[in-house]
Amino acid sequence: MTRMLIEQGRVRLSDRVIFGLLVVAVLSPVNIDQRVPNGYYLSLGRQSFPINDWWGRQADFLAVAARERLPSTTLSFGEWMTS
Repeated sequence: MTRMLIEQGRVRLSDRVIFGLLVVAVLSPVNIDQRVPNGYYLSLGRQSFPINDWWGRQADFLAVAARERLPSTTLSFGEWMTS
């Protein structure tokens, strides 16, 4: 189960959020020339994506991810924002 704790001034992230941030870094086109040791991979559903094959391939990954049913959550911090 994924959990996040959000209180004013504090956020505790789930490990899944941390892996999500890793995916953002791997898929970013500015990182296309990066490498990790062979054997590292990311997964989505039942698919595996070898990281060295996916550096910078954001558009390709978005096409793959569009076929997956993914949960969606909207976070609103409006009541915490001051003008």
